[in-house]
Amino acid sequence: MYRSLIHSGGQIKAFGMDLNLKPFSSHGSIAAAIPFFIFVAIAVGLQYFQMAQMNNRNRKTGTPMPSQQAAMQRFLPIVFAYFYLIIPAAVVLYMIISTLIRIITQDLMFRAGVSNPHKGTQRAIPAPDSKDDESSEVPNEPKPSTPKPLVSRANAKPPAPKPQPQSRSRAKRKRKAR
Repeated sequence: MYRSLIHSGGQIKAFGMDLNLKPFSSHGSIAAAIPFFIFVAIAVGLQYFQMAQMNNRNRKTGTPMPSQQAAMQRFLPIVFAYFYLIIPAAVVLYMIISTLIRIITQDLMFRAGVSNPHKGTQRAIPAPDSKDDESSEVPNEPKPSTPKPLVSRANAKPPAPKPQPQSRSRAKRKRKAR
């Protein structure tokens, strides 16, 4: 790759354009600069799409999003657009491809239920009048545990020491003493 870059004079030719150039570099014409601006627009659009995908999933699960986070999600792709305008097109192409991979990965994870471990599990809900009735539970289902109250470490009592097993000779002495 190094030899290819040296042999080509530092040009990275792909898609009919030099990926070593920036959108505001000296191009032969305005028409030659248009693909660079299209790369920037695609990169920013994909970032907005990825954020919308995450926001839709959060809305479905009922997770509220703070307004400050929502404002940052709208503003950050615009900041990245500035960076995409001043860096070489090869880096913008890298960002486009990595954003596409993240979008596809997130979609597959959400569909498979990997990101939501409770998706697809059914829990048996006992009837109100049968609290201890074992027949109303579904077999092989874990019983829901009751949450333990939170105790701060300052107020927590140390655990009671476990009784140590007596040595055999001590036990014999006790028996003889009786």
